[in-house]
Amino acid sequence: VLVLDSPLTTLKEWEADRASKDDFIDKSLQDGLFTFFAENFNDKQAIIMDNKQPPKSLIGKYNEISFTKDRSEERYGFFKVK
Repeated sequence: VLVLDSPLTTLKEWEADRASKDDFIDKSLQDGLFTFFAENFNDKQAIIMDNKQPPKSLIGKYNEISFTKDRSEERYGFFKVK
């Protein structure tokens, strides 16, 4: 099992307003990371926790669990809320 925590998120939300273009990861690189895992980890498990979304072309090739911070919609967070 490989676990990656925020490999594509470079800044916190409050930092993004004053960031330059160079502070962000290019969309093609983001899509490439997701594509690599979808195509090369068929017999392995990788858990990627990030705020970025895989490209729509990969739908059905991975299992996504969204954390919504909304108790009435999907899963609130990583840990179960009582």
